[in-house]
Amino acid sequence: MTADPSPTDFPHRHLLGIEGLSPGDIGLLLDIADGYVAQNRRVDKKTGSLRGRTLINLFFESSTRTRTSFELAGKRLGADVINMSVGSSSIKKGETLIDTAMTLNAMHPDVLVVRHPDSGAVQLLSEKVNCAVINAGDGSHEHPTQALLDALTIRRRVGGLTGLTVAICGDIMHSRVARSNIHLFNIMGARVRLVAPPTLLLSLAGTITLIKGRGEGAWAWSDPTFHCLVLSVLVFALGGVLGLFVDGADTRTPAHYHGVIGGINLAFYGLFYSWFLPALAALYRAADRREAGLPR
Repeated sequence: MTADPSPTDFPHRHLLGIEGLSPGDIGLLLDIADGYVAQNRRVDKKTGSLRGRTLINLFFESSTRTRTSFELAGKRLGADVINMSVGSSSIKKGETLIDTAMTLNAMHPDVLVVRHPDSGAVQLLSEKVNCAVINAGDGSHEHPTQALLDALTIRRRVGGLTGLTVAICGDIMHSRVARSNIHLFNIMGARVRLVAPPTLLLSLAGTITLIKGRGEGAWAWSDPTFHCLVLSVLVFALGGVLGLFVDGADTRTPAHYHGVIGGINLAFYGLFYSWFLPALAALYRAADRREAGLPR
């Protein structure tokens, strides 16, 4: 019988992004996570895997789901969990990120879970501490743990990612979730299609670079959108987060784009394509008529 995968088999000290991981790295993390699904459904959910370890949640952005998930996971694995309130810390007095890193490093934590509004900030912090660092989202760069959770959900539902066609719809340009998912899907052998208004889609060069030369997967928001959705096995609808828009970004996206993306979100509540696609087409036609000043 094959032994259960051990976290010590993971060859990286930090988890800063999906980019750079191998299929084996991702598969190992998914195997370990899959082993905890049944445990989380038991009455007694605690183990001693992290007994004696200290985990610090350091969130420079407001968060409910992600921070609570890391806190709950740490406690269920037996770790001592500390949630740092950035709003009441010395950062408000002008302390820099480097100062914060040095202070935390002196406390000898074992794991830092960091969310920061600036891309690259988590990488910088990881270079100044001796413990493991997990990126819980940095600016519009990456959100690796969300992508891993998505991949685990898909694997448990569909059986795997290899060969799947996945459409990611919404604000591609500013979404760290989209970037991490694009990297992960491509690494694991899926084909990625991007559906977004022109102002929220990466440039062609950026898109081709991000999806590793599979430029045919990038779709602008136009009539081919429907072919993209019909030909996709999975559809991801991204939520728009105004706080992730960089200063000076063009946020003048026609309102009907958001309406259509909202319609796509309905698919996640169990609606069948037999209803969903006709409704989406009707919404698209209505938006066109509204934009042209015609009666609906």
